[in-house]
Amino acid sequence: MVVGLSIDIEDFYQGWTQFLGGESQSTSKKFLVQCEYLLDVLGERGIKATFFFLGSSVLHCIDIVKRIHLAGHEVAIHGFEHRNLASIDYTQFCFDTSKALDLIQNAISAPVFGYRAPFCSLNSKTSWVLDALKELGFLYDSSLLPVVGRKVQGRAESNVFQFANGIYEIPFSMGTLWGKRILPIGGGYFRRFPYYYSKWVIHQHMQRYGYAVIYHHNYDFFNHNLADGSISRTHIINNFFLWLRLSLCSQSNSQTVQPKFTQLLDEFEFCPLSELIRTTGTVAAQIGPVIGGTTKCHDGSDPN
Repeated sequence: MVVGLSIDIEDFYQGWTQFLGGESQSTSKKFLVQCEYLLDVLGERGIKATFFFLGSSVLHCIDIVKRIHLAGHEVAIHGFEHRNLASIDYTQFCFDTSKALDLIQNAISAPVFGYRAPFCSLNSKTSWVLDALKELGFLYDSSLLPVVGRKVQGRAESNVFQFANGIYEIPFSMGTLWGKRILPIGGGYFRRFPYYYSKWVIHQHMQRYGYAVIYHHNYDFFNHNLADGSISRTHIINNFFLWLRLSLCSQSNSQTVQPKFTQLLDEFEFCPLSELIRTTGTVAAQIGPVIGGTTKCHDGSDPN
């Protein structure tokens, strides 16, 4: 039984530039430090993860993508800009995602098969993205929050499944209380909630499905502020209350995240997300090249 470990690689302010009015073309001062931390802490334990890259984050530091790939991790796509799917159409999505694909596949000289939507914005109104992913050659998506109000094509399972067009879905793991799904594990929830919430959800999912899925961001592990990003002082002044909310959220419990993360890594076994699909035994030939041909989990076992 393993945990699918995924990390969204983006600058902390990039999900907010559409509201704050800034441009997300440069990386913050701490971006590379955050990526180095992840390479080190995972490398020390021999753990492999899936890294969902935002194209604009790595535009000027493409070497970090190469290093993560060469370290044996799975490289996947988080879009080019951090745009909610509801704010773009099919054509714009294909253009942006193709740009990110070209940038990252050229960097690692290997195909990319995984996608995650910014803001987990895959839902019934944006299900058209599944056809776009098929057209672009993706194998799987990992964007679904499996709750009734966010069904996609009528589906909201918590386990890995396939949509009608063949795209696999790897949903986020969410806690279940009194028969209701409550909150996912990872990201801001991992920062704010006690470690035992994540542990409880992981055990729930392992008992039911034999695995769990957790997500993080590279910026979750450090304090940061808007001065680290490329948002002008004018935009900050004009959007003070949104800036205040972002600042408070970004600083919340960040000093506890690294100890909780290392505890998590030491307590469970981990695999890239593609390994969760490999356990079906149907697509091993397709996804083998994604993670450098390795078929081993953190504990050295063969997932098949």
